[in-house]
Amino acid sequence: MRGLQQLINTTEGKDFLAREGVFWQTANFLHALKPSAHSKINPRQSTSSLTVYAHQQPYLDYRYSVVSKFLLLKEIALSNPKIQTDFLWIDTDRAASDKLSLRIYWQLEDKQIPVRFAPPHCERHEFRFIKMDSKRLNQATRHLGSLVLQDRSVNIHYTTRFKQLEKYLLTEDTLSSYSRRISDFLLKQTLNYIPTPILVSDLIQSGALIESLELLINSRIEFINIINSRIDLLNHMNITTAVKPLPQNYLPLFYNCPVDNSRLRMQLASQHGRHYAVAINRFGDKYSFYLGKEKLILTEICASSRWSPDVTLPILLNDYYSGLIAGPSSCLYMLAFRSAMIKALGLTPIPILVSDYRKNQNPKFQSLMQTYLSAQTL
Repeated sequence: MRGLQQLINTTEGKDFLAREGVFWQTANFLHALKPSAHSKINPRQSTSSLTVYAHQQPYLDYRYSVVSKFLLLKEIALSNPKIQTDFLWIDTDRAASDKLSLRIYWQLEDKQIPVRFAPPHCERHEFRFIKMDSKRLNQATRHLGSLVLQDRSVNIHYTTRFKQLEKYLLTEDTLSSYSRRISDFLLKQTLNYIPTPILVSDLIQSGALIESLELLINSRIEFINIINSRIDLLNHMNITTAVKPLPQNYLPLFYNCPVDNSRLRMQLASQHGRHYAVAINRFGDKYSFYLGKEKLILTEICASSRWSPDVTLPILLNDYYSGLIAGPSSCLYMLAFRSAMIKALGLTPIPILVSDYRKNQNPKFQSLMQTYLSAQTL
């Protein structure tokens, strides 16, 4: 199966991506931008008519594949100050979605040594519900400090720089806020740039996603069928889809169990013409939220504030933005979603700029944290 890089390397693949609104050159992407269909999504946004965003789970450190998103946002912000740049932090994802969410991997010679900062047994929880533990933070910070001290690539700036970082590493909070503060510090120090931060948990609280979600679940039958047909077509074209066919009881929702904070997939259940969003935890406890009969609404589940969106999040945000900077996997998701967005939801998909198609130009780059401690900038 061909991934995004393989498509970009062929004329046929480039033509296909261009028809799908996927760009790999910044200038062409910027030329395709149009004002968003809706007004700003968050009070932190400016009133700019053109707004570009990228999204990512909060990590404790970042490899180049993610840093490239920040670099592109900075490039766009500098090239046109009239374009607003936002970074959407997906603090509603499952913490174990990536190991970098829970630990820092320090590159020491030819080894990657993990240092876990997150508390134990939190892998199935969302970032916003994970409380950091002071004892673990102290142990992990000391361990990381000893590894950094052994690193020959770290120069004489080590002591001052690690001391500056240390206060962020030792601060107790939720994993969401903890990661965010470290990220902002590293971005400021290495890129001298911090895009406008927006948290998905804040969007949940504000109700900004409800209208799009209700449109999706009320168009779910056509939406599911179109996506499944699209997946078949992409498979026939030998293109990786990154998304599995959707079941007929699919809902774009998760629910966080109030017993152990586990993130549970919600499914549609119907009885006597009445529809429900249902989730079952590992103990067999059932959570059920009434959606309605004909027109489905999310009033009951939204009152709990414990729900979160799935990978369809860019669809829910589509009309609030002019463009999206996305990594390869997100681009592949959107290739599967695009037809359903147009035909089932009546949306005009915003253009996408691929974030990490270009090679890292800094041979010393290992991670954002190592860049900072080595007194480098990007």
